[in-house]
Amino acid sequence: MTMYDTGRYTCKVTGQGIGETKNAKLPQLYVSFFPLMRLLEGGENEPIADPEKRSLSRLLTNRNGEVTDKMASCLKADLSSIGFEGDLEDFVSGSDGFFDCSGNEFTARCSHETRDGKEYENWQIEWPRSKASPLDETKIAQLNAMYAGKLNATKEKATDDRF
Repeated sequence: MTMYDTGRYTCKVTGQGIGETKNAKLPQLYVSFFPLMRLLEGGENEPIADPEKRSLSRLLTNRNGEVTDKMASCLKADLSSIGFEGDLEDFVSGSDGFFDCSGNEFTARCSHETRDGKEYENWQIEWPRSKASPLDETKIAQLNAMYAGKLNATKEKATDDRF
């Protein structure tokens, strides 16, 4: 099996479901996909000639059987990023309200990690960046006061270091 380079990829969903981890038997959601294109710096794209199927998963509970707020928000962002709409039960093939994500494209990031002396790929769904809300003049003035003198001091030090 080929190891993909680290970086960002456009991927296409090929399968989905809910199962459990091998050892701890914790519930997890999984997505199978093909990396279609590597997204390079500067907006360039590198098509993947013979894509090999990959998968990623997200735990649905912690070891105590609980769902934390962070887990819920991460799952929501993952599902939204692959185009899923519905309740969690609708993610499972064969359910009455099954929402099939097959064919949907999303962006994922591949990194590498070493476990037990072997290198593995670690795939994560990339979430769309949220747009920042504009601040009102009062908040900007408060921030300006907090930074007063600090930005100019940095600028002066940088100028002094050049001579």
